[in-house]
Amino acid sequence: FSPGPDDHALYDPSGTGLLWSRGGSGRFEVLRASVLGGHGGLLLSDPLTLLRGGARWVVPLAWSPDGRTLVASFGHPLEPMTAVQLDPATGELRRIEGGLLAGSVSFSADGRVMAVATTRGEGASRLLPSALGNVIGRWPRPTEARAAGTEVLLGDPSGPLAALELGELADWGVPTGLSLLRDASGF
Repeated sequence: FSPGPDDHALYDPSGTGLLWSRGGSGRFEVLRASVLGGHGGLLLSDPLTLLRGGARWVVPLAWSPDGRTLVASFGHPLEPMTAVQLDPATGELRRIEGGLLAGSVSFSADGRVMAVATTRGEGASRLLPSALGNVIGRWPRPTEARAAGTEVLLGDPSGPLAALELGELADWGVPTGLSLLRDASGF
């Protein structure tokens, strides 16, 4: 019932809660609420704030199946955004190198392997400050980021990620999504 945008919803790993980005009063945040049954339907509990984007747009990208890693991006949606990994148990944040877009993070079925498709900004929109996420993120549907090249990083979510050699695939342009096989033997 808020006047700001609510988007990029994900189920949490337990399947009993939702996670989404909300904008309001000039600020963005990632919220989580439990799905409750009642009065013959489904209801949401009062939301809990997991990440605050401030004036920057913040969007959840993926949550590991084991619930130990939440990946979110900050910035403005006209460019690849700065990404972080959040350990919800400790509150620890770690930055992921490169620019991320929605759909660019995937986990193995057991949550032990994370793959990230990164890219770099291209064009004049990269000169816009990330604080403009507050304005641009309110557009009904943010336009596709202007970016060039793709890099795929792979590894244990708790450690450093290693870049994979993609050869000529790296020049195909903006990554539109990434999905690991359940056993992480391919993507």
